[in-house]
Amino acid sequence: IGVSEEEVHARYVRDAMASVQPVIEIEAPLVDRNRLLANLEQRQTLDTVKEKLLAELTRLMAERGMAENVQLRVDKEGLRIQISDDNKFSMFPVGSSQMAPDARALIETISSIVKDIPNGIMITGHTDARAYRNSQGYTNWELSSDRANAARRALVAGGLDPDRIQRVEGHGDRVLLIKEDPMDPRNRRISILVRAEGM
Repeated sequence: IGVSEEEVHARYVRDAMASVQPVIEIEAPLVDRNRLLANLEQRQTLDTVKEKLLAELTRLMAERGMAENVQLRVDKEGLRIQISDDNKFSMFPVGSSQMAPDARALIETISSIVKDIPNGIMITGHTDARAYRNSQGYTNWELSSDRANAARRALVAGGLDPDRIQRVEGHGDRVLLIKEDPMDPRNRRISILVRAEGM
């Protein structure tokens, strides 16, 4: 029996359509959606803590003339609190890890707010590039580590649970804030990271 060209074409189209698999929409696994929601909630929590810190520290910094010495930022790793020196303010005397009273008050105020959330804490100390070495071989490595530990003690004195502290490090002058001027006093700083959960 002869088959017209039109019928051949129609059969071809039917066969092709029959071979097409239906598109199945796959939703993201529940665990991924829960993780996304948890991350959003975590970000909101850290933003709230940041706002509380801003309100409390703004008053303290204005009283003590330290408005330029504290920076707060929320990123994927958590809430970063950075305290740096300048030409008018220094957290520690030259070559010392003995914390100045104003710096201690600042860190204890930070502690009074971050102690109310369960997140882990990391503390890092940094120096400028001023060559420092005493007769016992004490260098910027030891100095930055000891200053980070001084910050840890001030946080605990302010009420922070010591078990919340996960790491205390000294980076010497290896991670400069002002790279174009290694001697800039702003390179001398303490960084406190309130870690995002799961980090």
